[in-house]
Amino acid sequence: SSAGLPYDRETVIAENDVFAFVERHRVELAAYAEELAPEAVRNAKPVRLDGDVTFDFAAPHKEFLEVEITFDAGGETITAAEIARARREDVRALIRGSLWIDVTDPQFGWLDDATLGPQGRILVTKLELLRIRGSLRGRPLFRGDATCERMFRLFDEVQTDVDAPSPASFGIDLYGYQQTGYQWLWLLQQNGFGGLLCDDMGLGKTHQAIALIRALTHLDRSQSVLVVCPTSVIDHWREKLARYIPDAPVTLTTYGLVRSRFEQFRGKRFDLLVLDEMQTIKNSDTATHHALRGIEKRIAVGLTGTPIENHEGELHALLDFVVPGYLPKHVDDRMTLQRLVRPFVLRRTKAQVLTELPPKIVDQRFCELTSEQRTLYRRVLEARARPLRAKLRAGETISYVHIFAALNYLKQICNHPASVGGGFGGESASSGKWELFLELLDECMSSGLKVVVFSQYLQMLRLIEGHLFPNDIGFAPIK
Repeated sequence: SSAGLPYDRETVIAENDVFAFVERHRVELAAYAEELAPEAVRNAKPVRLDGDVTFDFAAPHKEFLEVEITFDAGGETITAAEIARARREDVRALIRGSLWIDVTDPQFGWLDDATLGPQGRILVTKLELLRIRGSLRGRPLFRGDATCERMFRLFDEVQTDVDAPSPASFGIDLYGYQQTGYQWLWLLQQNGFGGLLCDDMGLGKTHQAIALIRALTHLDRSQSVLVVCPTSVIDHWREKLARYIPDAPVTLTTYGLVRSRFEQFRGKRFDLLVLDEMQTIKNSDTATHHALRGIEKRIAVGLTGTPIENHEGELHALLDFVVPGYLPKHVDDRMTLQRLVRPFVLRRTKAQVLTELPPKIVDQRFCELTSEQRTLYRRVLEARARPLRAKLRAGETISYVHIFAALNYLKQICNHPASVGGGFGGESASSGKWELFLELLDECMSSGLKVVVFSQYLQMLRLIEGHLFPNDIGFAPIK
């Protein structure tokens, strides 16, 4: 025949090819006599359920939501319950009149584990329903319970109409975009969810997280909070907590201490776990990541200025930490992944909020000398400062040139021992300030920022150039 089917014997189309075959030979099949092909085949119209999806919510139960999900299939209405039953009966196509619906479509994979309630409704938790919403391609329509509808609008916009306490009422002033971030965090935790706040470096992720901590502990003094951060920013957190939350039950520690002193946290439960510079645990196989997994918490919030949207493995590891079990192990396409993560990841760049930024943001970071630096520091004090002090005690007049020379050596040792020269240490020498510089530089480069680095010491600038060139980081020296 014109469709390539012989009339003298039975023809079997492979199951996986049925939809493509019907679509390809629709015109030929339509011309067949009724004796050769039934109506459903002659006028078959394969459809993809990409149209409107209606979520009709019943009043929420204590633990579960009861929702009927229906799909618009070219004028026909198909329920999720019908698709679920077809999948469980190994039916490939759900046929309604001339419409053929492929129930093996990956967007319906979640139905295999769904609990079907009375009257064809589905019983799910909030998190499960968010996963469903992210898996479906169609435009969502909502009916019924308004609370559920507001939560689901997280997919389309960041909510600002939430009943969050005003940070200004307890002395924390936020810019407009920071207020939005705080309200987003508040809505997530009110529904029992964690999230990833991924604003560009310098946009005040710490302040947004502190506003959340302050609001929680202000409303309920029994709320316990654990903040984990790199050693390089612990003084920054200590200063902010002392300023804004001096009397709240907040425990502050570092990633290294969690790893090495995990027994101190065993058996404790925290209502909120805040992980600053969360990219530190982007590798889920590390001891630090496993140690943090062992801390019992109600919700976790991660802060990172490093873009994670282009690194699917890192995104999966970090999101799975703050929203455990949410992401499927395998996501078929990038658009589906973007839909799934949208409610739980908030990222604003400086370009997006530029009109709200002040003329300058000061973000001080602190670091400590390494043991090698301390040894060199003491050696200079011994060799240069002691003779000067002896002369001063003897009443001698000394030149300030000698004092400035000693201070100059000490400052260069604090930068990097290799910048001093004269046998004070090669480029392999350790430096706390250098390690912090590399950490900040990596964060800035990952965010596509331009950086200006100042140093009064030419040798220090040469050390920096020696790092930039082999790492393919373009730079323009100013001399």
